[in-house]
Amino acid sequence: MKPAMRNSAEASHRENLILVLLLVAFVAFRFWKFLNTENLVIWWDSAAYALVSIWPVGSGEFWFGRQPAFYPLLFKFFAYPSDAQGLLQGGFSQWFSFQPGIVYGLGDDEPFYLVRDHFDVTSMAALQSILATLSWAVFAVSCSKIFKRTSLRVIAAAVLLLLGCETMITLWDRHLMTEALSMSLMVLVLSFFLHYRETIKSPAALLLLILIASFFSLIRMTNNYLLVFLLLLVAYLTWMKRPKHLIMPVILTCALSGLIAFNQYGIFKGDRGMFPLKSLVSSRISLTGFEDVYQYFRDHGMPEIPKSFHGQLWRAPYEDIPELNEWMKTGPSVYQQFLATHPIYFLTRPFATTNDLNKPVYEVLTPSLAPYEISEKSSLNMAFTNTFLWAALAGIVLLYVPLRKSVSLKSDRLAVILTLIAGSCATLIVVWHGDLVDIDRHAVQFALGLRVGMILLLFWLLEQWMDSRARESNVTTAMPENS
Repeated sequence: MKPAMRNSAEASHRENLILVLLLVAFVAFRFWKFLNTENLVIWWDSAAYALVSIWPVGSGEFWFGRQPAFYPLLFKFFAYPSDAQGLLQGGFSQWFSFQPGIVYGLGDDEPFYLVRDHFDVTSMAALQSILATLSWAVFAVSCSKIFKRTSLRVIAAAVLLLLGCETMITLWDRHLMTEALSMSLMVLVLSFFLHYRETIKSPAALLLLILIASFFSLIRMTNNYLLVFLLLLVAYLTWMKRPKHLIMPVILTCALSGLIAFNQYGIFKGDRGMFPLKSLVSSRISLTGFEDVYQYFRDHGMPEIPKSFHGQLWRAPYEDIPELNEWMKTGPSVYQQFLATHPIYFLTRPFATTNDLNKPVYEVLTPSLAPYEISEKSSLNMAFTNTFLWAALAGIVLLYVPLRKSVSLKSDRLAVILTLIAGSCATLIVVWHGDLVDIDRHAVQFALGLRVGMILLLFWLLEQWMDSRARESNVTTAMPENS
């Protein structure tokens, strides 16, 4: 074996060994973290998913009800046999039959007992943690493979695995809500798109991508907006690369278009018809800092709100004022008019408050239905800080400035990275304008997408800079010979 080939083989062996050690440490930490988290969180939305799960899989109430269908489908797996024959206890029959026993004697005002007493919530949380661990491991390895240099591959994998260990990611594993699985599915979808050329050449890989994208679209309504950006990405890459065989990109385009159309139909057909503007009125008339919006509402027919209502959001007794309750029906359209006539507010205002979202803090619902806010006892919080955002932005600018004339903007990977950043920002805008209630929870996926995008962009620019320096060094070395 030639020395160059031997050195390459040894470097590859060292890289694989380091990656294995990093993955073992990551899995061990995630396992320890799950076992040492005291709180298993049940929230109002947990009950909403459980209520949807009682309907048969083939019913319209299941697919177009109050919540997207994928998380209620998981609840069907973990229903206790006393309520119905859960899949783990005895077959698929309960998937196709109505299960009133689950909610007998219970209603929306008793969400804690509804979920705790009728579903195996511990096993469900464990499944979320396992899927999250596997997803982040796959994502870290997939991202590392887009770089040519061994050092960058190892460092990129280490950084992304460290990000997957942060408290803002791990704390959701024990929440009976969609955040954990939604973030896991997002990084899996990105893993395929970062290797887009290889994906569209393999029918099996393309089918797996479509399946994961389907789950991703059916777990949170706001994921539909990221799918729109991914659809535009597929169109751009197909136009730029002009592949000989268009059948695979066409299949992917049709699948994404179908998912987007299906979800939009569910939003406007089902009980989600007011989303994403369902609670905006109470958000904008009950908090300080929205005086301009409040005055616009008043100018368009909204009655004056008692000062005692301010700060109470949706908890305020709006029904006690009949004329206000009636105006609430047209409030969303009035706010849409405000956004259309105030584009700067529409695009910039959501980002003015994102600093408040970078905290590993969440609310817990107790059996007495009294919510309270707690913080994780052990917090690993580096990327979800303002310091990280400013440092990453500075690094991107410093690397891009010397490369701006030589870097190619037609890179597949760069297109994926920029799509992730743009799609995440667009999702935040929609979520923030839709409802400020629990905005820290609703916007956590935006915060993750932005940070992943910035990390990948940093490493991509760093490799371009290293390539540029290597070319300059080769030219300098060759000059005496040419002279």
